Amino acid sequence: MRLRSPLLLPLLLALAAALRPHDAAATSLRHYAYTHLPVNDGAPADIWTLEQAPTGYLWLGTGMGLYRFDGIRFDRYPLREGQRVPPSNINALKVLPDGDIWLGFFAGGAARLRDGRATLFGPREGMPPGRVLRFASTPDGALWAAAAGGLARYEAGQWQVVGQDWGYDDGAADYVYVDRRGVLWVCTPRRLVFLRPGERRFQDTGESISRDAVLAEAPDGRLWLSEELQGTRPLPDHAGSTAPASPVAPPAPGVRAPVYARAKQLLFARDGSLWLTVWGAGVWRLPSPGNIPAGRGLSPSDPLEKFDQPDGLASPVVVPVIEDTEGTVWVGTNAGLAGFQKKRLQDIPELSSSSYGGFMLAVRNTQVLVGNRQTALLVDPPAPPRAYEGPLPTLTATYAADGAVYWFNRGQVFRRAGDMLRQFSRPAGTVLAVVPNGADGVWLSIVGQGVFAATPEGIQRERRFGDSPAPYAMARGPGNEVWLAFEDEVVRWSGDHPTRYGPGDGLAIGRATTIHATDRNLLVAGESGVARFDGRRFSTILESRDPAFGLISGIIDSLDGDLWMNGGRGVVQVKAGDIERMFSQPGGELNYRLLDWRDGLPGIAMQAGLVPTAVRDQRGRLWFTTNRGVAWLDPATLLRNERPPRTEIQSVRAGDRTYLAGDGLRLPEGTQSVTLRYTAVTLAAADRARFRYRLEGVDGEWHDGGSRREATYANLTHGRYRFRVVSSNADGVWDDTGATLDFTIQPTLVQTKAFAAACVAALLAIAWSAYRMRARAIEKQVQLRLEERHRERERIARELHDTLLQGVQGMVLQFDSVARRIVDPELNQTMERALVKAEDLITTARDRVSELRTTDGPLGASLAVAARELTGEKLLVNVSVTGDERPLRAAVRDELLMIAREAVANAVRHAKARTLAVSLTYGARRLSLCIKDDGVGVDPSHASHDGKPGRYGIRGMFERARRLGGTLRIRGAPEGGTEVDVSLPVAAAYAEAPSGRASGRLRRWMKRFKTARSE
Repeated sequence: MRLRSPLLLPLLLALAAALRPHDAAATSLRHYAYTHLPVNDGAPADIWTLEQAPTGYLWLGTGMGLYRFDGIRFDRYPLREGQRVPPSNINALKVLPDGDIWLGFFAGGAARLRDGRATLFGPREGMPPGRVLRFASTPDGALWAAAAGGLARYEAGQWQVVGQDWGYDDGAADYVYVDRRGVLWVCTPRRLVFLRPGERRFQDTGESISRDAVLAEAPDGRLWLSEELQGTRPLPDHAGSTAPASPVAPPAPGVRAPVYARAKQLLFARDGSLWLTVWGAGVWRLPSPGNIPAGRGLSPSDPLEKFDQPDGLASPVVVPVIEDTEGTVWVGTNAGLAGFQKKRLQDIPELSSSSYGGFMLAVRNTQVLVGNRQTALLVDPPAPPRAYEGPLPTLTATYAADGAVYWFNRGQVFRRAGDMLRQFSRPAGTVLAVVPNGADGVWLSIVGQGVFAATPEGIQRERRFGDSPAPYAMARGPGNEVWLAFEDEVVRWSGDHPTRYGPGDGLAIGRATTIHATDRNLLVAGESGVARFDGRRFSTILESRDPAFGLISGIIDSLDGDLWMNGGRGVVQVKAGDIERMFSQPGGELNYRLLDWRDGLPGIAMQAGLVPTAVRDQRGRLWFTTNRGVAWLDPATLLRNERPPRTEIQSVRAGDRTYLAGDGLRLPEGTQSVTLRYTAVTLAAADRARFRYRLEGVDGEWHDGGSRREATYANLTHGRYRFRVVSSNADGVWDDTGATLDFTIQPTLVQTKAFAAACVAALLAIAWSAYRMRARAIEKQVQLRLEERHRERERIARELHDTLLQGVQGMVLQFDSVARRIVDPELNQTMERALVKAEDLITTARDRVSELRTTDGPLGASLAVAARELTGEKLLVNVSVTGDERPLRAAVRDELLMIAREAVANAVRHAKARTLAVSLTYGARRLSLCIKDDGVGVDPSHASHDGKPGRYGIRGMFERARRLGGTLRIRGAPEGGTEVDVSLPVAAAYAEAPSGRASGRLRRWMKRFKTARSE
C-alpha cells in the first residue's frame, strides 16, 4: 500500500500514541489515601475554583455560590442581613492576607467580600466585560484579573483596564499568575506575556499558545505551561533573559497531533511532584517533573500516576487542584470535593487483593512472615517480598524463641525448624490463644482442656498452671511471669503462685482479647476497653468513653516507649509521657493519635485471632494485621503534622435563633440554654480533631469534648459568661491558645436589680403590714380586755354604791336613831363619834367608787393630785409633762395612775426619800412614765416581776404594765434612789386611731406650710 501524503504516517503514529490505553502503563496513586466528600454529604456541586485562606479554611467557588470548608462542614459564606452577591457561577477566587475575598463570575463582574458585606464591581466600576477567570496579586499590592473582555488591575480602590500604555494589546486574558520572583504572567488567547516587578510594560515570551492555557511554577523555579497546542511542558526562563525572546512558531496546522496531558489546572506539591486535573480523565501525578527538559511536553512514556473513575473518583469532570498547608491535595469536581492524603503506613500489595479468610503475621528478627490461606511471604522492606518455601503455614503461625515456627489446623500441630517439619496430634477442642513459652515451644489454650505446651517432644498439659481453665489470651512478662486473661479477670502466675484480679481491682474489659506484658507496661484489652496495671490494681478506659479503645486485638511498644494499639477504629498511638496520666485520671483528657484508612491502614484490626495483631521486628518497625491486609510503619520516620489547628467559635444558638460569634454578643432575656458551635480548622483528617472546653463561672474543670463540635449548657441565668475551647489536630498537636467568646444573657424584668429592690420593698411592706395587723390585733385584744375590766370596775362601783354603801348608810341611820334613844351621855357621845367615823368611811368609799368610775381629765393633773395626796408635806414633789398631752384610753389612764400611786407610796413608806420626781412623756412612738426618788434604793432581787415575797405591790405594777402591752423597769439610779420606768407603744396608749394621728400630723404639716408661705 502506498501512502498518498508524506504527512499521513506521522499523523497516524501520533493518533495511535494518543488513543492507546494510558492506564495500562501508568500506576495509580496507591501511596495516597483518597477521600470523597460528595454532594450527599453536604459538599456543593460544580466546584470550579479552590483557595485556602490564612485562617486555614478552604474556600470553594462553585456554581452554587461561595462555600467554606473546615475539614468537616461546608458552610455558605455568612453574608450580613440585606447583603447579596450575584447567583452566577464563580470562576475566579482570591483570598487576600487581610481577609478580603474576591470573586469573579461566569456572567461577568467581580465582588469583594469583607466582614460579611459585598461590594460589586462591573464595567461602570472599571471591570472589563465578560467572564472573570482568574485573580493574582503582585508584590506591590496590586490585584490583577483575567477576563474575557481584557486584563484589569485594581489599585487604590479602583479597577482599570490594562491597555496599550502597558504594552498589552490583546483583547482578552485567560490566566494570570505571579511566580516567586514577583513576575506577573498573563496567558492571552494567542500568546504568553510577562511583567517584571517595577516595570510598566509587558513583554512577549514568543510562546504561541491556545485559549484556556494555565501556568504553575515548579520548586526548581521553572514555569510550566499547559495548553492545546503543545500540551503540558516546562518553559525556558523567559523572564530571566535580557533580550526579548524570539517568537516560537506554532506547529503547522496540517501536522498537529492530538495533545497528551492537556490540564485544566496544574499544581506543584511540596514534595516536588506535579499534579494535573485532566478533563474527562481524572487526576494525574508526575512524581519527578525535574527530569522533563524545557520545551518537551509530557508523553505516554512518562511515569504518570493516574486516578480516575475506575479507581474510585466520583466524577471525571475535574478542574481546580490545590495543596493545603497540612499536605493534603484537594481536587474539585462537579460531584463534590476529593482529597488525596499521603499514607503513613505501607501495605503488602501482594496480599491486598483478597483476605481469603484472614492474614498471618509472625516476626523473626528482621524478617516478618505474612500471608493468607493461599500465600505466605517473607518480607523485610525495602527488599521485595520473597515466597515462603515449604508447607504453607496457617493464620496461627507463631515463632518460638528458638526460631522454629508453629502452626496448627484441625487436630494437628506443625513445627518447622529449618527444613525439618514435625507433626503432632493435639487434644480436641477449639484453640483460643497461642503464645511462645520462652523456650523451644508454644502454649495453646484449648476450650474445655486448659493450657497445653507444644514442644519438639510433643504436646502435653502445662502443669505449672494447675487446673486453670482455658484463657482467652496469654502473655509472658518480665521475671518469667505469665499472665492469663479471662472475662473481667486476670491471673498472674509468678512461679507456682497465682494472683487473681477482677472487677474489684478496677478490671472492666469484658471478654479479654490480648495481653501486653513488658517491663514498661502491662495492659490487657477486651471487648469493652483497655486496662493498665500499675502494680496494685487496674485502671480501665472503656469503649463507651472513647470508641478508639474498643476491640483492641494487638498491643505493642515502639522503641521510644510509645504505646501502639490495633483496634476497631484503627491504630491508636499514645506517647510514652501520656500513658500513665491517661489511665490514672478517670474522666481526664485522652491525648492520642489515630491512624486509619487515610493513613494507609487497610481495614481495621482483625478480630477473634489466636495471635496478637500487632508485632515489632528487630529494626523497630511495627506490623499490623487487619481484616483487609497487612501494613507496617517505621515510627522513627513517621510523618507528623506539627501545625496546631486554628480553633474558632462560630456561632451560638439560643432558642430558635442562631447568632454569629463576635465581641459584645448579647443574648435575649430569659435565655436558659445555649449551644455553642466551634471548630478546629484542620483539613487533614479533621474528624479526628479533639476538643476541650469550659464555661467560666459554670465549669470548674475542662471538659473533654472528644470530637464533638458543639457544647450545650442548660439552666443558665442572666449575667456575663466566657466560653473557652482548645483543639488538637489528628496527630495530637494542641492549639493551646484556643478561642474565647464573651457573651451576656440579658436579665428579664424579674431578674433586674430594680425588680429585686421592688420585691425587697414589697416584702418589707408586707412584713410591716403584717406587723401592723398583728399589732392592731393585739391592740384590739388589749383594748377589749381593758374595756372589759373597765366595765367590771363600773359594775363593781355600781354594786358598791347600790348595795354596800347604801346598806351601810341604812345601818348608820338605824344606829343614829338608836343613839338618839340612849340616855347615858357618855354612851351617847361614844355612839356619836362612831357614827361620825362611819359617815367619813362612807364618804371615803363613795370617793373611791367615784374614782373607779371617773376617767376624765389629763393624766398629768391626776398624777400631781395623787402625789400630793400620798406624800402630804413629807416629800418635795416635782411633776412634769413633756410633749403634747393627748387623750388616753380609759384603762391605760387608770392603770398608769395606779402604777404611779404604788410607786409613790413605796417611796413614802420604804425609801425614806426627801424628793420625788414624776415625769410623763408623750412621744411619737411611745408613752413613758417615770417616778424617781432619792431614797435608800431598792433591793435588786425585789426589782423583778416576782417582787418581794409576801408583798404584791411590785408584782401588781408589773402585771398592770404587761396587761397594757408595755414594759416596766425598776432600777437603782446612778446618783442613788430608785427609778421606775413604764413605757407603752402609742398604738396601745393613745385614744385616737392611726388614721387620726396621720390626719393630725397632716394638719400640723399643712399648718407649718401655710405659716412658711405667709412669712
